[in-house]
Amino acid sequence: MEEDETFSDFYAKLNSIVNACANLGDKIPESRVVKKVLRSLPSRFQPKKTAIEEVRDLNTMKIAELVGSLKTYEMELPTVKRSKNIALKAVKEECEESEEIGDEEFALITRQFQKFLKSKNFKGKGTSSGSKPFKSNNFNSEKGSRLVKQTEGRKCYECQGFGHEAKECANTLKKLKSEKKTKP
Repeated sequence: MEEDETFSDFYAKLNSIVNACANLGDKIPESRVVKKVLRSLPSRFQPKKTAIEEVRDLNTMKIAELVGSLKTYEMELPTVKRSKNIALKAVKEECEESEEIGDEEFALITRQFQKFLKSKNFKGKGTSSGSKPFKSNNFNSEKGSRLVKQTEGRKCYECQGFGHEAKECANTLKKLKSEKKTKP
């Protein structure tokens, strides 16, 4: 019997084999069929199999009693849905060329990462909301240093200043207070 096969399907196959043998003149004794059924049960029937073997005499037990008992036990078992598993072949590729990045490329990556962190409002360890971004000592380009000076802190779109955002701007807060006072 297969793990995912029902007992009824298994018994139907076994019964057809026993009947075919009987038609050919080789009658199989009922006690042998009972023992064969018990030996063929999957692991989910193990508790019931053990109970039947201990309580009943297998040489005198009728196959109909065994089938009824096992069908009842199978109905009480919780149904387990089997999911289909797939195996994927993993391919390990190694990089043949390893390039070292220069100081300018490192500085560019650093600036891009800082912009990303600012866009996500990330506050790193030991930084405050108005702190200056990390400056690379290795990057001496005039364009890069101008960019760092322009973007020190966050930019406010209310007053065009740096170091805060529009929601923190004093001008915005004044407007909100005046709007609350004018509303009834």
